[in-house]
Amino acid sequence: MSEAEGRAVTGIWTGVCWFFSLWYLGNRFWVPLLASIFAVVTITVGPGSRRLVQIGTALSLVAIAVAMGFPHPTQWPAALAGIPEFFVNSKIATAN
Repeated sequence: MSEAEGRAVTGIWTGVCWFFSLWYLGNRFWVPLLASIFAVVTITVGPGSRRLVQIGTALSLVAIAVAMGFPHPTQWPAALAGIPEFFVNSKIATAN
């Protein structure tokens, strides 16, 4: 497989990951479609391909985590707001 073919395969795979991850997380169609087309074209052309593959992997991992029961990213601020209360009320903070 030549370098150009490898870039094309990597670009298509990353575009598919971007599309389905963003579609699952956002419930929209056009934004993931445009983002995945951007990823495919950018990776195929060359500049920034490593970073786009890393972003696609991170998006896929977040989508898988949400599918397995992790809170949706829109609920993360509320979950993070409860962390200080957890430590104040925990046995670890009150232990001597």
